[in-house]
Amino acid sequence: MFRKHWANTLGSVFLLGLAVAALGWWRAPRASLRAPQTGLLPHQDIVITFSAPMQPSGITERLVLRPEHPVSLRWADARTLLVHPRSPWPAGERLTVGIGQGAPAAVWPSLPTLETALWQVEISPPPLLSLWPENGAPTQLYRLHLDDGSSEQLTEEPFGLTGYTVTADGLDVYYASVEGDIYHLARRTGESTLLVDCGGDVCANPQVSPDGTYLAYERTPVSGPPQEALPHVWYLRLESGVPAPLPLDGSSRQPLWSSANHLCVYRPEQAEFTAWNPFTGENVSWSNQTGEGGVWLPDGSAFISPEITLLPNGYLLPTGGFLDLPSSHLIRYPLDGTAPQDLSEDPAVEDASPAVSPDGRYLAFARKSLRPDSWTPGRQVWLLDFSTGEYRPLTASPLYNHTAFAWSPDGSRLAYLRSNRNDFSQPTEIWLDDLSAEEPPVRLLIGGYAPRWIP
Repeated sequence: MFRKHWANTLGSVFLLGLAVAALGWWRAPRASLRAPQTGLLPHQDIVITFSAPMQPSGITERLVLRPEHPVSLRWADARTLLVHPRSPWPAGERLTVGIGQGAPAAVWPSLPTLETALWQVEISPPPLLSLWPENGAPTQLYRLHLDDGSSEQLTEEPFGLTGYTVTADGLDVYYASVEGDIYHLARRTGESTLLVDCGGDVCANPQVSPDGTYLAYERTPVSGPPQEALPHVWYLRLESGVPAPLPLDGSSRQPLWSSANHLCVYRPEQAEFTAWNPFTGENVSWSNQTGEGGVWLPDGSAFISPEITLLPNGYLLPTGGFLDLPSSHLIRYPLDGTAPQDLSEDPAVEDASPAVSPDGRYLAFARKSLRPDSWTPGRQVWLLDFSTGEYRPLTASPLYNHTAFAWSPDGSRLAYLRSNRNDFSQPTEIWLDDLSAEEPPVRLLIGGYAPRWIP
């Protein structure tokens, strides 16, 4: 009898233990990963959620991240952990992220996680954006997936877009609609919102500063006399969202920010570029006849743009004799006011469309020879290596013009626009040259234009 009672007691204890274990397993906190389906952006947080409030100190020591990367941890709430990259995640790579076993909950009975949770996170490769009127539809903004050649439409403006700009971290896009207003596109959510209502005026060519503080754009009145329909550059601090015209006399266009937040604009009445400092109100100007678009050096110390030069005795008159031939050279204008520098060197060339690599080593530009034996209808892609002073061509397609150069964030690839100068009915094309590989350039898109990389 005693043995039977003891066996029943042991059985009850065993069943109670199983019940407690089952309850503990059921109530133990669990971790899950909230990951975007299209891959993590290089500056985007990794979001880990828990089924119960957690003790932060117990999580920090159990965070798994391979390969190692500098991060900071922040709790959105007691159940949501944000793993923020202090430097961009390695583009195109795969991370292993996890929470080790034993991470304690914050509420009684403070049960721990019972197993290690591990996940694989894909980091998006640097995407290339472009404008594209697909199949004759209104021009929209697209993301090109270079790994498989597919494209993804990012905007749905009824009448299309005219231009766009992207913040340095790639998370925010600002674009101008055909109707003449400025919109903000948040890449995390894909939502577009009206940022600047330009009323009866037409706003275009938005340009965001590298630190994301300011947005500049051209604003052109459409009412009144035609002679007054000239663009003026406006700007706003994105925190306040209050637009204001640039405090410069006359019309202005082609806004472009430097890394030091100096805003360069072209002033056609004065035939000069002006770099304006929004913090001090001071400005520096240099004369320029062409007004063609230029580029800042990455450190903001100088601006490079085309300028008219004369090739001595370059044009033969029908009656005999020679005239100087107007040409275009790339000029480096230092912001400190020292003498400009002619970067083209060769007098018998026509250079335009400068674009500096992110590390400041290379200058990509479009060049056409003016010599009779080497003249071509189109401009070819050339590189200037600032470290050695060496010039070299990248393309040899005489019937095609090359422009709109866009460097990848790591400086290893160069995207550009190609157009047929012999047949203007042919659509433009976006091409990609991988400078790190000994392979010919590849065509990415027919009909697209305005390529731009984002991290």
